[in-house]
Amino acid sequence: MKQVKQNQLPADFVTLKKHLPSLITRMRKCENRGEFISTFTLLYDFWGPGEKLKSHCGKNTNQIQLNMNNPPSYPLRPTNGGPLHLARSKPGKWNYEPKINGWRAIVNTRTGQMWNRHGERLSIEKEFKAVLDSLCSADLPKALTWLDCEALERRHNLGKGSLIVLDYMPASYNKETYLSRQKLIHSHLSSTPLWETWDVEQALPSKNKLLGFAYTYNEENRISPAAAWERLQALNKDWKAELFEGLVAKRTDSLYPPQRRSATLEFPLWIKHRWKF
Repeated sequence: MKQVKQNQLPADFVTLKKHLPSLITRMRKCENRGEFISTFTLLYDFWGPGEKLKSHCGKNTNQIQLNMNNPPSYPLRPTNGGPLHLARSKPGKWNYEPKINGWRAIVNTRTGQMWNRHGERLSIEKEFKAVLDSLCSADLPKALTWLDCEALERRHNLGKGSLIVLDYMPASYNKETYLSRQKLIHSHLSSTPLWETWDVEQALPSKNKLLGFAYTYNEENRISPAAAWERLQALNKDWKAELFEGLVAKRTDSLYPPQRRSATLEFPLWIKHRWKF
């Protein structure tokens, strides 16, 4: 069999072979299970090899530069866990958020531009002008340049022109957990003029606002995920609108690993439970 010379190998393969040991070492140093899974995902499933992989494997390599013209990653896509009452038990601690019937949107808080979950410019961007202008005028830290949101528009008449902030999207791999990211979001966005904390149990979503959930559901809170599963369906009936689609479970120590490989890849530490699927 004809051997392939080193300089004829694909550049991505050469980079992967060179930096694989350092990634394995990094996995061994992970401090908790969530960090280990996220790092493993970075290696095995999310990051394609090449310069992106190289940039995370050594102290002397260049970091990925923030490109203001395109999102740094596809948004994390939850796996499908089926109806909540039929779902498997989940190890570790999880918070449950309402799954909203809207448009997944990536928002650049510096430029006021929006993208859909496939990395394409969002055609309904103009419907959120008030909120986008508010974000652009706010003095936000660099970490909040890219927001992962749910956009309310067209699918029902509730909360039109509002953005629900689900998370922020790191420009490069970091160790911020779900809980620490949520704390950063609420501490800084609460100072923006159009920010509003939304108690989904008490009020309809306001229009033309930047919304954040007032609380999430877990077994330690006053409302369990099982109770929320029933109550959100009842709210849909009371409001005569399909605003809620179910719940999204997010492990509290989960990271947000950036990936540009595919918009359809699923993230194992976020799990969606819908009553219609």
